[in-house]
Amino acid sequence: MAKILLVGCGKIGTQLGLELTENGHQCYGLKRTPSQLPSALHRIAADITKPDTLTNLPEGLDFVVLTLTPGSADEEGYRSTYIAGLKNIIQALHQQKQSLQRLFFISSTSIYAQHHGEWVDEYSDTNPTGYSGKVMLEAERIAQQSGYPTTRIRFSGIYGSDIRLIRWIKEGVKCPSFPVHYSNRIHQDDCVGVLRHLIELNLSGRFPEDIYLASDSKPATYFEIIQWLRNQLQLEQQAEQSDDTGFSLTDKVRSGSKRCSNQRLLNEGYEFRYADYRQGFAAILKNESGQTRNNN
Repeated sequence: MAKILLVGCGKIGTQLGLELTENGHQCYGLKRTPSQLPSALHRIAADITKPDTLTNLPEGLDFVVLTLTPGSADEEGYRSTYIAGLKNIIQALHQQKQSLQRLFFISSTSIYAQHHGEWVDEYSDTNPTGYSGKVMLEAERIAQQSGYPTTRIRFSGIYGSDIRLIRWIKEGVKCPSFPVHYSNRIHQDDCVGVLRHLIELNLSGRFPEDIYLASDSKPATYFEIIQWLRNQLQLEQQAEQSDDTGFSLTDKVRSGSKRCSNQRLLNEGYEFRYADYRQGFAAILKNESGQTRNNN
């Protein structure tokens, strides 16, 4: 049995903790307001931006999983959480003489600046232009220099319980086929699956790599995804070239146009629960349809 500290413990951390607990591991959920965490998880009320709240972490931890969320979406919020907060939790672990098997840090594909449809992987150049990517890359270096064996996982666009794109389509969002804008995504369940897979890999004696790019197996253009979703929703298809009037998807998305390779994860034996956007969105639409029926 492993002792695992889940720092942040939002949707992904909570689901991961529940799955690991079912497998016999002891999981602790650390967040500012842990009262709503499931009773199966040991709750820790703490704030990584406040070092004095981190003085009594559980003894004998084997793994720490950092699924952090900034307090605000501006640069100050990012730096407070991913730089200052990350340093605080690492310092607390050392002060309490924790001897971890591994620290897992959740990063983002925002650290890649490629935007012309290039393929990127763990070896690709990282030259972010936006503050979020720059802060995340700096945080990766802090995690890497933590003094613990560290694995960084760069998730692409996470989706699952969030159905904003479906709502935008119902509202008539515009998305031209040109210029081509590639999208990369990973279902929330696969975020959990990847982390669980790597923890179990470590426990089996096969040490994970120091970095993974985690995205599903089919990068696709926003135009392709939206046309497919419109068909599933039985809405009229848009023309290949949309005009400039109305509600544009480019007003809502910030990601660059690149294609993310998950080959390293596949080589490690991970099997995606939702290998492409069709499988993932089909499950969301089915769930949404069921909820609609239940509410009628």
